[in-house]
Amino acid sequence: MREALFNVAKHTGTLQAFITLEKSNGNIQLAIRDQGAGFLQDEIMNQGNGHGGLDHMKRRLKLIDCRLHVHSQPGKGTEVIIDIPSELVNT
Repeated sequence: MREALFNVAKHTGTLQAFITLEKSNGNIQLAIRDQGAGFLQDEIMNQGNGHGGLDHMKRRLKLIDCRLHVHSQPGKGTEVIIDIPSELVNT
C-alpha cells in the first residue's frame, strides 16, 4: 500500500487517493484508487525489464502468494488492487 501511495504522490498529478479493504471470493482485497493522470497500463506492466515500482511490487507480492492487479487509462486515473489470501491475514 505504501508503494502505491508513493506512486500516487509522485506520478499522478494529484495528492488524493481512495483506499478500500474488503473481503472478496475468500480473499482480502486492498484497493488504492486515484483520479490522476493515469497511464497506458499494457506499456508499463508488460515491459518485463525488472524496473519500476509496479514491477517491484508485483514481484514482492508474488513471493508471499499475493497478486497485484493494475487498471489504468491516460486521463482516467489508476486502480491498484492487491489480492491477499485470507489465510495470510489473522481475522
